[in-house]
Amino acid sequence: MSELADQLRGFDTCTLSDALDAMGLPSGVGGFNQYGPAKRIVGPATTVRLVADDGRPREQHLGTAAIEAAHPGSIIVVEHLEVCDAAGWGGLLSVAAQHAQVAGVVVDGTCRDVDDYFDLDFIVLARRSVPATARSRVIEGESGSSITIGGVVVNPDDWVVGDRSGVVVIPALAVDELINVATKIAQREQLMMADLRSGVKVTEVLGRQYETMLNEPHRGGETLSAS
Repeated sequence: MSELADQLRGFDTCTLSDALDAMGLPSGVGGFNQYGPAKRIVGPATTVRLVADDGRPREQHLGTAAIEAAHPGSIIVVEHLEVCDAAGWGGLLSVAAQHAQVAGVVVDGTCRDVDDYFDLDFIVLARRSVPATARSRVIEGESGSSITIGGVVVNPDDWVVGDRSGVVVIPALAVDELINVATKIAQREQLMMADLRSGVKVTEVLGRQYETMLNEPHRGGETLSAS
């Protein structure tokens, strides 16, 4: 797991999004704010779905089961769509998650205790922050199941990468191929950067080949053209 994480950490979400596009997979989700240090988070998903409090008896707070189930290096991904004015993640959960060596948290919804994330040097990506507690407003519906964020399905152990541009979800069975495709895209973009810095006209560098490069063959060892 650590080797895959190190490889994926070498790409920003935009390059990974391009690779997902080239593979015909969902290209990621935008609209998140990154709370905490400006670092990239990478890891396999541990999933949680939150729902509105319906008065059912409960023995534990939302997110706690996921923290205890998470492996070191995991990212907790929270589907929090039903209640927009109460937080689906907070400071105490972050302390526990950091102690469990969770790599970060993605909340498709709201969070609170933002100052705590900076103090902890812990990263939470969420749609926005609110001060209101989840207690008596939001409960955990289930954990360890398939969820969605921004319409993209996240299965347990899918790979998740998040940074200030957004979040991408990589199906576990596609991660090796995606790394190969992303490597070729990154190499080609480095050549484009070099051309632009050397004075080649931008209309030449970002011409027809740039517009169609993600449609080029990439499987079976074929390479994306570097020209």
